[in-house]
Amino acid sequence: SALALLLRYYRAEHVLRNRTDHVLVPQWLGTPVYEIMHRTCFPTTIYKNNVRGLMAYHQWGFPQDMDVIKSFCEEKKIFLIEDCAHAHESYYKGQRVGTFGDAAFFSLSKFFPSVEGGAIYTKKSSLKRFINIAIESNHNELLAQKIFNNRLAFDNTPTTQNLLELTRNYIVYDQVVRCPDYSLAIARHEVSTGAIERRRRNYALYLEAFGDERNLSRLGQENVLPWIVPVFLRGKSCGKVVTALQNAGIKTDTYHFDLNRNMLDPHFVPCVPLPCHQGLNEKDIERIISTIKKAS
Repeated sequence: SALALLLRYYRAEHVLRNRTDHVLVPQWLGTPVYEIMHRTCFPTTIYKNNVRGLMAYHQWGFPQDMDVIKSFCEEKKIFLIEDCAHAHESYYKGQRVGTFGDAAFFSLSKFFPSVEGGAIYTKKSSLKRFINIAIESNHNELLAQKIFNNRLAFDNTPTTQNLLELTRNYIVYDQVVRCPDYSLAIARHEVSTGAIERRRRNYALYLEAFGDERNLSRLGQENVLPWIVPVFLRGKSCGKVVTALQNAGIKTDTYHFDLNRNMLDPHFVPCVPLPCHQGLNEKDIERIISTIKKAS
């Protein structure tokens, strides 16, 4: 919803002239994000003369190389949007991600049990006015409630039918731009009761256990509040670790992470992503760590 609103602003300002104007995107976004973009512009991974903007995704909360990204956008005179869906409170060289570009958008439900809800940050006064007008004129409370119920139904009972209803949500997300009060209330409650601190503690436990592993050590140098934590394993250990974790009831698989953290020149390597959310206590994390060490 937030991304759709931002792109509608750039259409209203004639920065994006029509749907054939391109916006640079990374190679590892979820399909629904591309589908939302197609309503306003054309997402691409190749720079051409009709590229009007760039959307930088801070994968799993680990910041992109913003020196390179911002310099590129300034050189090409294109707008910069930061996708902070996985980066609620992460920093790049001491500066909070989400504050480098023209605008940034966030996802509350990635970090808190708010079910839905998001946010936009910008310093542009014209964009703030556009957003405020859009919010004030949007009265889709019933649709927002239906989206909430579909998400909640799947979380509680992940049947095929409930998954279908949940997938349909993506078709109408851009029609709901007002963040529900109940989602905000849940997020505020989580923050006030130490959710951020518990997540940081869990991340620190992973760093302590696997920090001398070269790739994770590199990532650990940044001040990051991760959504999930990638662990990089040598040889064929990824498959063994995934099987062991799944047998232990941990939902994971083998994914790829951009070690360069540079969407303009990525370097993807296989990894096993680990949960670090605030609902896990120290014993839970220790059990995950023990399972990985035994399997690898």
